[in-house]
Amino acid sequence: MKIITTHPNADLDSFGGIVALRILYPESFIFFPGAQEMALKNLLSLNLYKIEEITLKEIEKNDIEKIFIVDLEDLERLGKLYDLIVSKKIPLEIYDHHPEEKNYPPWAKVFRKNYGSVSTILTEILVEEGKEISPLEASLILLGIYEDTGSFHFKETTENDFKAAAFLLSKGANINLIHR
Repeated sequence: MKIITTHPNADLDSFGGIVALRILYPESFIFFPGAQEMALKNLLSLNLYKIEEITLKEIEKNDIEKIFIVDLEDLERLGKLYDLIVSKKIPLEIYDHHPEEKNYPPWAKVFRKNYGSVSTILTEILVEEGKEISPLEASLILLGIYEDTGSFHFKETTENDFKAAAFLLSKGANINLIHR
């Protein structure tokens, strides 16, 4: 079993990363280690995108092949899941855009770039791997880029964020959904 997770109080950028990872690993389950920010709750309530969510109890009962972590520099924020990762040395892939990494286990494979958004990093990987992206998926990933770059106004915004946005628009991302 493969799990995709993110930080507590998941936001639109972390969800954009989750959507991108589901394209790469469609058999994965999603674990939210806490609540979601209001914007993400509102988006999920629209039922536009089906996710396979799993609980911590289900994770503890199953053999976990790998955990993908999105948008989280301090893994201890995962609480009991972090303890499980460390005690079982579960293979990890970490995708993050924050400038500092904290307590990444030595066996973790890390994809970290100083971009405005983790969704940008994962968009680049989707492009490299030639993955097909639906207009809805492109919209949800682009929504993550918009959020974490402040609609391209934050100083952390990079040229790569713009390139990723342009690519997602070419795949049919819906600007009206983003504005809504």
